[in-house]
Amino acid sequence: MDARQEKGLILAKGARLIAGSTWTVPSQSNQTGAYLVDAEKVTCTCPDFELRRERCKHLFAVEFSRTVETKPDGTTVVIEKVTLTKQTYVQDWPKYNAAQVAEKETAQTLLRGLCDGIATHAHSGRGRKPISLSDAAYAMTMKVYTMMSARRASTDIKACAESGKLSRAVSFSSVLDYFDKPEMTPILIGLIEESAKPLASIETSFAIDSTGFGTHVYRR
Repeated sequence: MDARQEKGLILAKGARLIAGSTWTVPSQSNQTGAYLVDAEKVTCTCPDFELRRERCKHLFAVEFSRTVETKPDGTTVVIEKVTLTKQTYVQDWPKYNAAQVAEKETAQTLLRGLCDGIATHAHSGRGRKPISLSDAAYAMTMKVYTMMSARRASTDIKACAESGKLSRAVSFSSVLDYFDKPEMTPILIGLIEESAKPLASIETSFAIDSTGFGTHVYRR
């Protein structure tokens, strides 16, 4: 491997090559510059190729980034490997910090709004009024949100009752009992569907729960 091939390999591994009818390969000497490579005609717009009319490091970079497969019928398929750089954004730290600090309170308020839509049948019998389905769903969701056991989540559930988000505190044993009630399943599914509606307009572009994107894209 000569010096131009070595530099081409470095470009293929670390730089952002943009594929198309021609490839855009960045310049190593000029951070804002780039050259156009035609892999089929084996040409490049860099000064080195214009002077020598032989393969330059940019052409080698493209060759290292693409392979040609031959099918059983004799036809060929070009597989292009395009290396993408991760885009970063400036973080607005004051707003980010404020959102993190207020997250639990915001979640509790939004959850109360969701649970207000749950209908509960009127209590006609004697004795203590049972826990409403609305309060049961709220306490169940808060238990999961805290990522703790039902006993350890009791403090948060009690605090929600004291702040008016629950009509009364739901004991940990009652929360666990409601997890076993089959009638809660359609209610919880309804809460998920209702909370997902604001995301419906953008979920075709990317998955809401994605943590990132791959660093390489392969295309035929």
